[in-house]
Amino acid sequence: MFALLALCALTPSALPPSAAPSQPAPNNVEGAVIRNSGSTNTQPYTIAITADGNAVVTVGSGTPEVHRLPAGQAAVLFDELRAAAPLDALAHGHCMRSASFGTTTTVTFGGATTPDLSCAPGPGAQDLAKTVSEISRELRIPVRRIYPPAPAQ
Repeated sequence: MFALLALCALTPSALPPSAAPSQPAPNNVEGAVIRNSGSTNTQPYTIAITADGNAVVTVGSGTPEVHRLPAGQAAVLFDELRAAAPLDALAHGHCMRSASFGTTTTVTFGGATTPDLSCAPGPGAQDLAKTVSEISRELRIPVRRIYPPAPAQ
């Protein structure tokens, strides 16, 4: 659990930009950060995961919540991340999406970040996209809608 807290506390990508510290994560903390951008009407979310399956989920500007992935699920993610390395060299896909409702999903691991996994063109990126989607479902990431304020009456 300490490793997860250290990852979340010291990994700038796991925090909102205004709260990110300037120190890098310690080298002995193996972790990955899944980030979904959100859209015009859905909250963004971040999932910081350590290799032992601990996860911290932050939706929008909400309070981080600690979770535990099922046995083996984190191992699958980290095996796929290592196999796909270097992540920033994965092929970039191009897909149609709404300018206001589309989201991007990336994973940062080992100092590199994937292209948007929503448009994953190759087998390595497609495997990662599937695993990230399964993790998001397993952790029951809420899709919090953002509604405009009601008009004044």
